[in-house]
Amino acid sequence: MAKTRFFKTGLCLSINDGGERELSLIVGYDFTPAFKGSYDEPGHGADAEVVSIKLWHGQSELPVPDWLTNFVETDTDLLDSLVADAVEADQAAREDAAERRAEDRRMEAL
Repeated sequence: MAKTRFFKTGLCLSINDGGERELSLIVGYDFTPAFKGSYDEPGHGADAEVVSIKLWHGQSELPVPDWLTNFVETDTDLLDSLVADAVEADQAAREDAAERRAEDRRMEAL
């Protein structure tokens, strides 16, 4: 089972005659990488499933309204951002691991 990943972004609310408020939106999600398919299993694209949503203003956690939950879980642009975040993090982790292995081989050669 994969660990839940977290994506933090801003949420800006414009209040008539009250200016704007910037909130922090933290989305917990599970990521399923793309699979090209095999002889007995069809392929599929990468996917992100929202598992938690937190809303913060300053140091205070706010209740997440149902309309925001529905929006986050169904907004294709946000879901695409979650997939891109996971793909980028996985690529960085692979590159870091390759660098560590190369450094280990250099140290063993000394």
